[in-house]
Amino acid sequence: MKRFSLNILFSLFPMFCFAIVKYDEGRLQIDGIQLLQDKDNPNDYYYIPQYPRVAQKEDGSLEILCLKYVGTGGAATNGGVFHALIEFTLPNKLIEILQDKLKTVAGGAARIAGAVPIQQAVKDGEAGLASFQVVSSILRDNTFAKSIITSGFAPFLPGSKAAISARLSQEGATLLFETLKRPTSDVSIALSGYYEAVVKAYNAEVIAESKMVYTHFSRVFNKQEGYTKTKSAMLLIS
Repeated sequence: MKRFSLNILFSLFPMFCFAIVKYDEGRLQIDGIQLLQDKDNPNDYYYIPQYPRVAQKEDGSLEILCLKYVGTGGAATNGGVFHALIEFTLPNKLIEILQDKLKTVAGGAARIAGAVPIQQAVKDGEAGLASFQVVSSILRDNTFAKSIITSGFAPFLPGSKAAISARLSQEGATLLFETLKRPTSDVSIALSGYYEAVVKAYNAEVIAESKMVYTHFSRVFNKQEGYTKTKSAMLLIS
């Protein structure tokens, strides 16, 4: 079983934490969305969301706040507040459409079992990388953004959401809110994570000349750097 890294610009979340999917078999793509087959149940498929999204309430309204305020001390005290909740999933209506198309492609028993279980990215067993980052020239500029707070963790768990909150200067609020009216705004979300998948195993025997291996590693490690022929032989054995 191997781990595959996943870096996405925008959002996503899993539904079954213990499901393990196939990596190189049973993969489907419907309307640009990848579906990975369960390793134990060939009728179960898990989707990978295309990107993070602004979270929605049950009534369909977006969970985002853009507010300008006027202070009592003149233009210097004017500003704005930006707050948004981010999720990494697919809308229920889109999942229903995918379900119908999946049955057409893979048979009537096929079903979408949830999102691919994605884990927080970690490094060398430590607490982990910053798996949720805001990419914005305005929010990262101290002149425009007086303060910015994020939840720090990517919304990979079922129903989870990540939060961004910023207090803006008057210029920052005006500029940011104007970009939100455009097809592409100045705020993007970068997520880092991984999912576990099984890969078909192969038995193979590799035969290589010891001198060739020794020469290769000598060049790679800049004139040996302590490498000996004995060590290169150990590489062949391992």
